[in-house]
Amino acid sequence: MRIAVARNVRKKKLAPKNLGASRRLRAEWPTGWLAGGVLILVFCIAAILHVRSRLAVVQLGYRLSQATKEHKQLQADNRKLQVEVATLRSPRRLRKLATERLGLREPLPRQILQAGD
Repeated sequence: MRIAVARNVRKKKLAPKNLGASRRLRAEWPTGWLAGGVLILVFCIAAILHVRSRLAVVQLGYRLSQATKEHKQLQADNRKLQVEVATLRSPRRLRKLATERLGLREPLPRQILQAGD
């Protein structure tokens, strides 16, 4: 009987039935593997975040380039419009339009009244 009891005790110590499968699995894996797995996981997450940030930088670079191109085009259009406005406001042009299209002429001296008299 003593031998049978001792065998049962040894069996319980080596592979107890009340321990869960995860605990038995953990007993089989060395602790260094867990640390290595965590380290690899952290490295992969860091690499993904780095690639994502670089992709965002490239996309912002493209958007900035497009905005700069559009800004230069708008500046050129603005310069053209300013020249056109200056041309349309020219006194020489206005005088010519008044005489030719509208039939206006310079007033005679007696038609000019001075304010404040």
